[in-house]
Amino acid sequence: MVDERHRVFIVDDEADFLRTLSALMSKRYDVESARSVEEALKVFQASAFDVVLLDLNLGKRIDGLELLEKFRAIDPAVPVIMVTDDNSPDSIVAALKKGAADYINKCPNMADLECRILKAIGDQHLSRVNRALRDEVDEIRGEMVGESPPMLELGRRIEHAARTAMPVLIHGETGTGKEVVAREIHKRYSPNDPFIGFNSTEVSKDLFESKLFGSERGAFTGAVQTVPGLFERAGDGILFLDEITEIDSSLQAKLLRVIEQREFERLGSSRKMRFRGKLLASTNRNLQEAVDTGAFRKDLYFRFSTHLITVPPLRERRGDIPLLARYFLRRKSRELGRPMPPVSDDEISKLCSEDWPGNVRELENRMICLVIGDLGASALGRDAGPEGSTEADLFEMDYPSAKREMVQRFQRAYLARVLASCNGDVNETAKRMNISRQGLQKIMKDIGD
Repeated sequence: MVDERHRVFIVDDEADFLRTLSALMSKRYDVESARSVEEALKVFQASAFDVVLLDLNLGKRIDGLELLEKFRAIDPAVPVIMVTDDNSPDSIVAALKKGAADYINKCPNMADLECRILKAIGDQHLSRVNRALRDEVDEIRGEMVGESPPMLELGRRIEHAARTAMPVLIHGETGTGKEVVAREIHKRYSPNDPFIGFNSTEVSKDLFESKLFGSERGAFTGAVQTVPGLFERAGDGILFLDEITEIDSSLQAKLLRVIEQREFERLGSSRKMRFRGKLLASTNRNLQEAVDTGAFRKDLYFRFSTHLITVPPLRERRGDIPLLARYFLRRKSRELGRPMPPVSDDEISKLCSEDWPGNVRELENRMICLVIGDLGASALGRDAGPEGSTEADLFEMDYPSAKREMVQRFQRAYLARVLASCNGDVNETAKRMNISRQGLQKIMKDIGD
């Protein structure tokens, strides 16, 4: 006996079979059915089901495998059991590859069918529990994903650096995750206090000092009110200066004074203010070269060198790539409201063999592309184009259909690139595209249809 009435959706174009199977199953389940593709899609989008029984040979313009793909694009969590007279190995393999949970004969033994339904529902429940646990782990762990020796060493250095108020210099190539490290230090050092991050390349040299230290009203032309600086805003928390080697040498000297004396003054004021927080900085430049050329003052470097953390490039921690790839797929699918695309072990192996000059950020962008659609698929060596379509296929369609498909291809490629450039931030992507967030969500829905 089942403890609850699960909801089953049966799709078959044979009226007699559909009527007979629905009648038999309605004794144990809440059953809905559909005979056509259009009706099936409409019902599936409007209702929630625990399992789908789908005929492989629907005839007409679309077969069961294509409808299976559409169902999984709408809700990949619902298990789909294929029902057919065709028991050939090729058909079975094709169905399972496209995500079918099981495969049964069209004249099934009802006891066996019930076992398969309950197994599919049970497996899906277990999968949901595992996903929830992974999400909890992701939330706790944040983006510090990895179990390789370099990552374990990085974790030890972060823990050590977070024990005192001493400044920390985070060094690493572009895209390795220097800000992620800074936020991990903040999480351990003062999680309830502010984290103030600032990219040193984003403000002109003339405005940098007022940005750091703040300014009094009338301190310079245009200073119409008193403005607190970054050191003040950080309070007891963290001030993170990204790309510190881009700061002018004279201003680096003032940073050194803050580190040594833990005091600063607003521009236009002689009143000493106390810096109570912890200073973090980062650079992607060669440190010795930066010191030798004067881009990084030697005395300031010495002050930071007590806690120098080097973030390893991705090519030195290839064993973490499978974990990172799946973490980004889960997170970006959730953020973008898209189904998580399946990635095979072979495709993960190909990712592990690449050099990743853009490091973790490049991998993250690749996964964003994969979540969006075509661009990501071709990036993993799959056939590009929705449902495997090619340019030649367009000329077999009528004009409205071909036009619609070309528009969707453009939307997928364009959206994937802009999302990647915005590191998956939906609000920033909408702003970059000069549309509303609602407009962006509509485009995503249109692509998914």
